[in-house]
Amino acid sequence: MGTANMRCPASVLNFYLLFCIVLHLFVAGRCEDSPKKKVDDDVVDTGNAPDHKISGWDIYKRLFAHKRMDHKDAVSTIVAMEGYAKQYKMINILLDNIFKVIPDAQTSLQQAGYYPGPFPENTDIKDALSRLLENVAFFGDILLRFPDMTHDVLKKHKEWGVIIEAAVVFCNQTQLYSEGVSQEQLMLVSQELGLIEKDPNYFNPFSKEGKMAQEQQMLQAAKSSHDKPKKKKDREKRKGPRLSRSKNEL
Repeated sequence: MGTANMRCPASVLNFYLLFCIVLHLFVAGRCEDSPKKKVDDDVVDTGNAPDHKISGWDIYKRLFAHKRMDHKDAVSTIVAMEGYAKQYKMINILLDNIFKVIPDAQTSLQQAGYYPGPFPENTDIKDALSRLLENVAFFGDILLRFPDMTHDVLKKHKEWGVIIEAAVVFCNQTQLYSEGVSQEQLMLVSQELGLIEKDPNYFNPFSKEGKMAQEQQMLQAAKSSHDKPKKKKDREKRKGPRLSRSKNEL
């Protein structure tokens, strides 16, 4: 058999890569103690206060940032897929998994009586909290990058809208989303879902409406440039006799 026949198509490789990422996100994506030290033993070297401890939230933010890299890789893989149908199918699979994980995590947190506050010390509660926070963030990546597909899937699963609304409210109350990029993304997600009033400047370039608006802006810019009055020098250059060929000239 020739070497060319043994090569795996790029689309199959992309699908396999994304499958591995998804498996890591939903199966192995547990919030564990820092690989170097536990929360209670981790110390910040501040010089004057060598015994100042890092909070549980600060340690988790590092783990969360690492997990977000996996999310970005997954989204990039979907973008690289050829064809609307393949992308839609994968997004459907991802959302189906996300909306299995989030309700389960919500139930675990409710049964444990945990509400947004200090980072939990109990392993099971930490696991549930991390799964909730990370899957809401991943959902946000998919929603903002593939808004039309995501909205279409959500319309077919009305119950998911209630689930994600409660999850977004919960996440917004945690220290993880209190500042920075995470908070900005959560605000965009809330606007895209219609959970809060949209900012007048809100604009999603990946939606059909956003693309149409961009095209209109480009057309308007081109029209304005075309209609712009010629400079006086240009008009003066055109004055006077000019050479021209007659129709019969060879």
